[in-house]
Amino acid sequence: MIQQNSEYYNLEDFLNSNLSCHKILYIDLSGNKIGVEGIKDLCLGIQSCINLSNLTLFLQQNNTGDEGTSQLASALTNCPFLSTLVISLGSNQIGDEGSKDLGLSLSKCSNLQNLTLFLQYNNIQAQGAQGLAQILANSKNLQFLKFQLQYNNFGDDGAFNFGSIFIDSSKIQTLSLDLKHNSIGASGASGLISALSNCKNLSNLIISLMYNNIGTQGASGLGLALSNCTNLQNLTISLGYNKIGPQGAIDFGNSLAKSSKLTTLMLHFQHNKIKDEGALGLGFSLSRFANLKMLVLNLSENNIGSQGISDLGQGLKQCNNLQILALYLQQNYNKIKGEQNLIKKVQKIKRLVRKQINTF
Repeated sequence: MIQQNSEYYNLEDFLNSNLSCHKILYIDLSGNKIGVEGIKDLCLGIQSCINLSNLTLFLQQNNTGDEGTSQLASALTNCPFLSTLVISLGSNQIGDEGSKDLGLSLSKCSNLQNLTLFLQYNNIQAQGAQGLAQILANSKNLQFLKFQLQYNNFGDDGAFNFGSIFIDSSKIQTLSLDLKHNSIGASGASGLISALSNCKNLSNLIISLMYNNIGTQGASGLGLALSNCTNLQNLTISLGYNKIGPQGAIDFGNSLAKSSKLTTLMLHFQHNKIKDEGALGLGFSLSRFANLKMLVLNLSENNIGSQGISDLGQGLKQCNNLQILALYLQQNYNKIKGEQNLIKKVQKIKRLVRKQINTF
């Protein structure tokens, strides 16, 4: 008899279960340090789950390395009905070989619709990033895709290589991508985002590029690339700690304002150097988002003074359809007068029903 839901926190318990009857399977072996030998046993079990459609597998901190990752990847190809897959392999000393094998094997899972991969705190570089990009080679039905890849070593080449994953990905509607701490510069970030224009049905995008080396030029390129995602409705983008100057913020906002379908925007620009000029430019850009209903804007630690804060408010005042607003402006040079002007202007937003303004 097919088992609809099964949960296991011990490898032996899973191996002793009726493997061929599993349909929805949750296995959490995180922190058990089962190593390559344990992975071999796990793979034998997974290969026998021939009716599996939904698999959640937590294996972080298990010393799987490239060898164990490759074995696991191969085992997954024996589950022909797999449509939803969540795998956590963080902190497992995985390099390029393991990630390439993982990408190749997952490309053979042709029925996948929802995929979440946690590969943070490994040592995946440019070649491994290119290997992961193979995933969509045959997975034409993917609609939801989430990658946690922070704290690897992609660099510009890796970011550009990884972008090729989106060349033929027209069905993806929701994409979440975390690439913070990956030594990505302007060219890598722009190349990665430019590839997203191939995702014709992409409506929800969450992307973090914090703690990289994007700079002003990279921010300008990112905005231009995102403006080509014509069906984008909900965007969360984190660009904190990237040495972005005023012109980068201005160019980013001006380009993104062309995304006419955006209704939700969460923009995290903390700890950059956009100053008063950048705040003025962002405020003007935001006034051009005709359909924006929810805005979260983090401009803390950006050397913005009272004039910049006031100018930002002037732009926000013209966001006539805005209903929810959250502003984070801590650790700038704004004084009481600038804050008061901002609050007065925000209060004039016609449809605003909820606001949160943090300045200290």
